[in-house]
Amino acid sequence: MHNLTHIIGAKSRYDQEYLRHYTGLDSLPLYIFDGFYPDDNTHYEPQKDEILVFANLVHKNVVDSLETELTRFNAKFIHKLSGGHQLSDLVKHQAIVYIPYAVMSCMSTGFYSLGIPLFVPTLKFMRAIQATGFTADRSSLSGHYCKNITFESRLKPHPSSTHPYSPNIQTEYDNEAEYYWWQYADL
Repeated sequence: MHNLTHIIGAKSRYDQEYLRHYTGLDSLPLYIFDGFYPDDNTHYEPQKDEILVFANLVHKNVVDSLETELTRFNAKFIHKLSGGHQLSDLVKHQAIVYIPYAVMSCMSTGFYSLGIPLFVPTLKFMRAIQATGFTADRSSLSGHYCKNITFESRLKPHPSSTHPYSPNIQTEYDNEAEYYWWQYADL
């Protein structure tokens, strides 16, 4: 009989905790690649007075309402700027306001690694825009993956789990549980 060794990896702290909750297994943290290829000369060097705003266009109503508020800070939504969006361009802006679309976000990791000041919404704000589809992928029981919310009652945590709440409980059923799991999100 062969003695097999398995290595389990997770691409975010959220994924690590989710996996630990149901399996009791620790996972190897994997480094996220955001698609940016910075060279030695690409570093934060603000030259423009604009603040860039990155928001998933799925949240068009959120983007529209924020646009008016953020213009007083000379904020520009990246999808409205013309031209390419090279790293060498991004690092010339004062800061980035990033409204993530999920609990794990490669884009925010890339911005953070470039040293650009990064502003993200509070959990309270994220909760307010959740109805727009934000974090619809947070749990395996979200509408994207499983339409049967009663399935939650059949999922049992591993006996060694120290998490007081299930990661699959949606906000409309338990705000506290959702906020608890938000602490592991990239933002």
